[in-house]
Amino acid sequence: NKIGEGILKLFIQYMKNIVIKSNRKFSQDISIIKPMDQLRHLDNKMAEANIFIDITGENIPRISSDKSIFTEKQKKSMGIITREDKREMERYRFFQNVFCDKKSIIFAQKNEEQNIEISPFLEEIIFHHNLEIKKCKITKENTYEIMVNTLKIGDKSMDMEDTQGIEKQGEDFGNALYLGAYSLAMLQECPSKFYFFNIAKLEKIFRKDESDLNSRIFGIVVHNAMENLIYNNWKKILTDNRVNIEYQEIFDELCRVFREERYKIPVHMDNYIYEIIIPQVAKNILKFFKDTNIKYKNNKLKRFQSEKSNFSTKPFYQNIYDYYLTGRVDLLIESEKYNEVIDYKTGNAQKGQLDFYNILLFGNENMAKKKIINLWTGKIEEEEKIFLTKEDIMELFNEFATTPLYTKNEKKQSCKNCEYLYICWKGGKYE
Repeated sequence: NKIGEGILKLFIQYMKNIVIKSNRKFSQDISIIKPMDQLRHLDNKMAEANIFIDITGENIPRISSDKSIFTEKQKKSMGIITREDKREMERYRFFQNVFCDKKSIIFAQKNEEQNIEISPFLEEIIFHHNLEIKKCKITKENTYEIMVNTLKIGDKSMDMEDTQGIEKQGEDFGNALYLGAYSLAMLQECPSKFYFFNIAKLEKIFRKDESDLNSRIFGIVVHNAMENLIYNNWKKILTDNRVNIEYQEIFDELCRVFREERYKIPVHMDNYIYEIIIPQVAKNILKFFKDTNIKYKNNKLKRFQSEKSNFSTKPFYQNIYDYYLTGRVDLLIESEKYNEVIDYKTGNAQKGQLDFYNILLFGNENMAKKKIINLWTGKIEEEEKIFLTKEDIMELFNEFATTPLYTKNEKKQSCKNCEYLYICWKGGKYE
């Protein structure tokens, strides 16, 4: 009914005033200020002055629309915080922050054409203390120069729109280049993308549609759980020649690893994770272990190792630089009859990845059986087709070594979902 709806709205509205502090720990050289009024409680000031950015009427005061069932007059008579009370509290806190240190620097905007005005709180301070408003030294015209000097990019700037790629520099990867399965696939797909991620170290930006449970975080959590389960049981598995891990152990390990990554996952996902995701993944992991147990019942296990890594001291390819292959396979099973490399997935599989691990561990792409298990859907796929050979890698390295550029990919479809689309200027072409 209407009364219940009003009470619920009232409860939600005034819960906004409650501040929950994070339990995440930071090093002493990082100051986290949230909410803004706690600035004055800082033990160690991290700079010579407090700096306030974009103090405009649009940002301060931040008075959100009121969905309360009560009028302002009713709130006042009942002793509930009114809209005017909130405004005065924000005004008081802003003044506290500005005057809590010896020096404050405030940046604001004023643009009549775009209807941008200085915050009324800031105007009050300016008028009361007769402060001089200085023109900001940063303009559209000198922004590029400031960025060049700050980032120290020097003569590495370039016009990506008019080039076929990025020129290689002698210091890009020292005397050797180390490539894992993902880096190799990226080099195959687009050398420019390889440069942005591996050489320039530009972090990928994750899409907003993954804000509930980031697919990368989900994959990491499930991989860590599998690694721990196998690490805790591999000796017993080899001794008994049985893969016997109970559902409850799997469920508990998934819960533990999800708790470790808790601060990266929104609170509203809790019920979905513990009631849907974890039971579903635990059921699929249990099925995989049972199927593996049946498969190796009459085949003596010699190795059952999670995250088996390998690094050769001998270069895979040599030119001006040494090229090394490196990486870790999710699960390696060696038995008396055959070997098997297994890759866990929570999303789409990458073609050629298991061929890469075959070459890395055994020196040839067809020395071990290949299996992909999707721990979210439960689908298990035996991969028989070869997507990557030693010759393919040698040819790729030879082509890469003999060209002076990190060339651009010419396939339009691959570029559409690239994180670096607008850096290499292909974004404008495909809009």
